Amino acid sequence: MPRFAWKRAKPSIITLADQARDARQWELAARHYETALSRNPQRPPIWIQYGHVLKESGRLAEAEEAYRTAIAYDRRTADACLHLGHVLKLQGRQEEAQVAYLQAFARDPSYDSVSLELARFGWSEAHFSELKGMLHSDRTSTPQGQEHKRGGRAAGHRAHSPGQPATDASPCGESRSPP
Repeated sequence: MPRFAWKRAKPSIITLADQARDARQWELAARHYETALSRNPQRPPIWIQYGHVLKESGRLAEAEEAYRTAIAYDRRTADACLHLGHVLKLQGRQEEAQVAYLQAFARDPSYDSVSLELARFGWSEAHFSELKGMLHSDRTSTPQGQEHKRGGRAAGHRAHSPGQPATDASPCGESRSPP
């Protein structure tokens, strides 16, 4: 009878990063995510996780860059825009944070965490309904087969006080192209 030696599978670098993150070992998790991204940078969810551990370790500018990179790889991600808003807010950049939250809302109007953040900036249910109507109208007027890259009309609007006219602004991931 042949004898089989069962090898224990070596955990992936992402598994190691996730375990370090769950253990709140932020620097170790950041190194593991960085290694994973150096091997395959086209993974927006990993860029988001990398941003999380950088933010938790106090490396806010690097976390911002990680979230922006996730957005550059996946322009539809509401999650990266939400977390970009958080890191901008932590840096005292309130207006930019509001723009990022609006971008997240434009990408996913049903995302409760985004609505909560916008409410902290004074947005009301009436404003959310108005934005949803604008987004719905903008999406239904897009010619068939043409991808909607900016996530709706509200995506191009600058953060503003509710009830004030909006002006054009950059989407939360603009000008950043994937590495």
